Order: sequence, then C-alpha cells, then structure tokens
Amino acid sequence: MADVFGYTLDQNAVYLISAVLLLKAVDVVLGVLGALQHGTFDVRRLPAYLSGTVLGQIVPVVLLAMVADLHVGLQAAFYVSAVFLILKLIADLRDKVGRLGPQGR
Repeated sequence: MADVFGYTLDQNAVYLISAVLLLKAVDVVLGVLGALQHGTFDVRRLPAYLSGTVLGQIVPVVLLAMVADLHVGLQAAFYVSAVFLILKLIADLRDKVGRLGPQGR
C-alpha cells in the first residue's frame, strides 16, 4: 500500500500509474522535440495539449484506481485499462521516435 495525497492505493496500482506518468512525460518531450525539428512548435499550443491530452489520459486512470480500491469488482477494469493505456503510449513513443532524425516525417 502506498499513500498518495492522503489516499492509500495498492502498490501495483502505484506502479502502473507511475509507468503511465513516465511514458506520458517521455511522449511530451519527444513531441516537443519533433515539433522543434520540423519547425512547427508553438508554445501557445502546449498548455492546451497538456490540459487536454495529458490530463485526459492520466486523471481517469488515477480516479479509476481510487474507485477500484473501494470496490473490488472494479480492480480488473483498472488493471486492464492501465495496461492498454501503457501499450498505447509505447506505440505512440515508437511512432514518434521513428519520425525523429533526418529521415523523419
């Protein structure tokens, strides 16, 4: 069990949420690097991206983890959704890494 903002979460849930946060942080960095490389980076678009895409993926996973901790029947839903999100983020990272470099599009 881990204490997150005064709320106790299962240790496995904390590991999955940490993986999501780490992958999303790398995704954001690669996205910014790619936009800088292609000359399309606009700092004014970054807050909208962070509040929409980042929070739109991370907050629901954290809330589902908290609800799943209260109701055992929702634990499977949390684990499945977290694993699918991790797989999606890994695929996104693979795509972004492929677009970086001199031959990237």
